[in-house]
Amino acid sequence: MQRALLLVLVAAACGSSPSVDPNKFRVVFITDTHVPGPEYVCCTESNANDNDSIQKSTDRLREVVRRINAIVPRPDLVFVMGDVTHNPYHSQDRAHYDTAHTAFQDVQDILGGLAMPYHLALGNHDYGIDCNNEYVSHDFTAGLFRDFLSTEPYHAVDWKGWRFILGNSQLGPTWDATGPLCNTEVASYGTDQLAWIEAQLADGTPATFMSHYPLFATKQNEDPTGPNPDLMTVLARHPSMKVAFAGHLHLFLDMLSQYSVPVYLMGGTRYDEDNFWVVEFDPPHGTFEILDHDKGRHGTTCADTWSYDGTPQLVTPQPAEDGSCN
Repeated sequence: MQRALLLVLVAAACGSSPSVDPNKFRVVFITDTHVPGPEYVCCTESNANDNDSIQKSTDRLREVVRRINAIVPRPDLVFVMGDVTHNPYHSQDRAHYDTAHTAFQDVQDILGGLAMPYHLALGNHDYGIDCNNEYVSHDFTAGLFRDFLSTEPYHAVDWKGWRFILGNSQLGPTWDATGPLCNTEVASYGTDQLAWIEAQLADGTPATFMSHYPLFATKQNEDPTGPNPDLMTVLARHPSMKVAFAGHLHLFLDMLSQYSVPVYLMGGTRYDEDNFWVVEFDPPHGTFEILDHDKGRHGTTCADTWSYDGTPQLVTPQPAEDGSCN
């Protein structure tokens, strides 16, 4: 008994808490942080709610980081599913981003405050692609995310027997600014990335796939004659695929029967500081559980407030949806 108490005290002193089950671990998912940076001139968004939320998105992300850091037991990782920045390109001179104060420095500062590692997927607003017009190249974007946020265009994270695949839904033919199929309303991945995703799933490690665009906004048969014709085909081949998460629509949606695995869409942090999920993974059994699933208000940009000092539980329901959440 004394030894158990000592272990608890040591864990608390080290800033973490022991897991209930050593075979399981917890991860936080967020999306659509939309940090605009100080160069952004407000407001030209598509509606009043978006104009309001973009002015609050940076402060809301800071609060989300504070809330994640306060979760007990502490999550192991944080994943961000794209639109990390919001139209951050105000120059095509690479040196500008090293000397000016931009969205990249703001994101670096805010996410650097997390008490656990974070990993990013890229979204449409993280790029400066405009079909058939002047655009910021993919390589330019990749360099900025690599230099400021240690993020490759796509990558995988292996953690305690589970694989987290962060796909890039902006690298295929629909995001080739000078190509005949350019249509940035639709996601695509490109042959190299599709082959890479196939290889990530092939060894049987239980896996989560993350992308910014949801599957229903993803091009089918983008490479109809190749071995990996599109993302849906690749994901459906492998029993190692357990769940997929996405953002982009800014709404909480469950798509549990439309695809080969459960697919979840999340509301963005730009709209509500409560827009995050804590997911517990059980690698030996290849299962997962969204511990606070019911906080996300289905079909809206909003979530209820939950407490995280042990078992996640509801604290405060939000008022009826009025378009602003808070």
